Amino acid sequence: MRKKLKKGKLYCIEWLDANTGCTWMNLDDAVRGNKNTFVISIGWVYAKDKQYLSICTCVGDASIGNRLSIPWDMITKFKHIKGHELKELQC
Repeated sequence: MRKKLKKGKLYCIEWLDANTGCTWMNLDDAVRGNKNTFVISIGWVYAKDKQYLSICTCVGDASIGNRLSIPWDMITKFKHIKGHELKELQC
């Protein structure tokens, strides 16, 4: 899966994020509510290594912004977005 993603290309990434909470609750409710959060992120791949895929959503002349690094083990699906698909974007 990792080799298929190309740097500089735009992707829709579906992944599971860790979930946290600061409120006190009883143990049974905590166990029932213990689920990962499903996330869809869209961005350009600017780096990847053995542990992380890094994307950004803002690209300037010589800089990038709104960066996100996602652990590979959390990625469930990805799709390359081609220019003509931007109007009807669905992951």
